[in-house]
Amino acid sequence: MSFRSNLSGLNKDSLWVSLKANLPLLGILAGFILVSVATGQFTNYDSQLEYSAASGVLMWGFPYMNTVGNFINQPPIGFYISALFMGVFGASYTVAVAVTTLFGVGSIILLFKIAGLFYGRRTALLAAAIFALTPWQVAFSRLFVIDAQCLFFSLLYLFAGILAIQRNSRKLLLVSGFFLAVAFTTKLFGVFMLIPLAMYYFYHKPRVPSFKWVLPAIVVPSFVFSYLWYQVFSNRTLGFIFGHDDFSNFNPAGITPSYFFVANYFLITLGAVFLAATALSLVITFAHRKAFPKFFAFDVICLITILTVAGIDTALAVGKNLASPYVGPIKYDYQLLPLFCMLAASLAAKLSALSEPVILRTNKIKLFRLLALAGLILLAGSVLINMQVLSNYSTRKVINFYVEGDVNYSFENVVLFAEPVYSFAVQAIGFVFVAFSLLWANKDVLSGLTKLFSKKE
Repeated sequence: MSFRSNLSGLNKDSLWVSLKANLPLLGILAGFILVSVATGQFTNYDSQLEYSAASGVLMWGFPYMNTVGNFINQPPIGFYISALFMGVFGASYTVAVAVTTLFGVGSIILLFKIAGLFYGRRTALLAAAIFALTPWQVAFSRLFVIDAQCLFFSLLYLFAGILAIQRNSRKLLLVSGFFLAVAFTTKLFGVFMLIPLAMYYFYHKPRVPSFKWVLPAIVVPSFVFSYLWYQVFSNRTLGFIFGHDDFSNFNPAGITPSYFFVANYFLITLGAVFLAATALSLVITFAHRKAFPKFFAFDVICLITILTVAGIDTALAVGKNLASPYVGPIKYDYQLLPLFCMLAASLAAKLSALSEPVILRTNKIKLFRLLALAGLILLAGSVLINMQVLSNYSTRKVINFYVEGDVNYSFENVVLFAEPVYSFAVQAIGFVFVAFSLLWANKDVLSGLTKLFSKKE
């Protein structure tokens, strides 16, 4: 009896310690949910097609659109997951959107975990907060498309793969390969996170000689999943992997994508202030990389991944004249958003590293510290701008993510509050949750600053 009482007390104590340690992250997640729900619920042509496929799973057991045999031209995993939730909680579009919101929450957690491996817990919380309040992320978490699920599984296999490399663990490598297969059979874009994972592997390769079978461990599960779906269950061929309309629909005559349409999309969607902060982060990295070699390696990996994926998007739209990559960088480049957030948030870690006592107080270091501080101020400004944008979304029937000129990807807001003041209030509460969580996580730093100023007085 005494043993059981002690065990019960230990579990309660452990639960409380764990809850207290993760309170800032939980606050960010709660804030994200409040902001997202208050922003609205979105739909468009793509979401209706995908909703019909998830409904088809409930009706016929396969992701058929409207009629038997009419497969949606996407891999199946996302539709089966959504159908599972719809079968339990009700076959409605609202339930389907709730699934993408939950996966949005999961992606924030995984971003926090990945950023923590390289930049530390404080920076990871900042990256999670920025990501949670980015209009791009909020909108995709309130639209029923499988991109939110694909991003979650992509970040999951990236996280497992990084841990496998760091710990030289074959079991974790197999876990990473399994979730790569899940991501790939959710949407083809799941393959994009292989770029940072491969670069991180080759960066560590001399220290992981036991990974001679890394390629089959990563590739074989995706092949098996795809083979089973296309050749066995759906009675088609592996060629259907690339049978998507994205590879056959071309831009109309008279429309010519520019080579800079992806950069222009980033400028419009992420904002000049946010991109300026990200650029400052990279400038500091390359100018004084010896101060933080661990940051430098992952910064370079993020930068190369961004350039590579954006380059693929550009090649498909400009080189192949395909319409979907041109109109929809919101989908093609979605997996880059967590990398942008980590690069920008790492300004906090770099400022901290440049402020260490072992760093010489030279004019050059003082300049870098000022640049990092300026970048953090810009970052705070970008978050406030994002909140204004999200407030605007909550009152508009249609929102557009512009690419260049009149080219855009649009959403229809199907759940508008009767009184805009209510949505603003809920969004404000969500923002306070996120802001207070960051302040709470850094209360020791704030306390130190308060004491410092008190002494000066």
